Amino acid sequence: MITPAYAAVLGLHWINSPRMPGIAADSDKVRVSPPGTVFVCPLPRIAQDVGVVRTRARAVLDCLGLQPDSAADVLLVVSELVTNAVTHALPPAVLRLSWTHRRRSLRIEVADGGPSPRHRDRRDRPSDESGRGMTIVAAVANRYRVITRPDGVTRWAEVSVT
Repeated sequence: MITPAYAAVLGLHWINSPRMPGIAADSDKVRVSPPGTVFVCPLPRIAQDVGVVRTRARAVLDCLGLQPDSAADVLLVVSELVTNAVTHALPPAVLRLSWTHRRRSLRIEVADGGPSPRHRDRRDRPSDESGRGMTIVAAVANRYRVITRPDGVTRWAEVSVT
């Protein structure tokens, strides 16, 4: 159970739309009930703060009761998608975690303002020490997609959880 005050400390927001039911209010407590619960966390602009986002995501996963192996897979995908957005994209950026409807999977979604001009024409070289995050995401996730919008890019992945 996460109280609204604890959620505010973590920088989390809940969205409960008719398409994604999942939050039940019980006095001053918020109860998480899959499927469909969406957690939203605005992303920092400083790469060093990715750890803060990972800590927030871990708190959400703990509340959802995920097994340690599943939580580790989700956190790896969160780290890679968030790092990619903070390092290579324009603001604003946001992380969303939600239960899928048909599977016992968690959807990790990062929407950003699109590629930063300084990273648009970059070519990865085999000797580079970075640049493999999306390959890692594709390997860990059941599904992974990139959606380009006029106002930015959304990268999402679904990870099976237990």
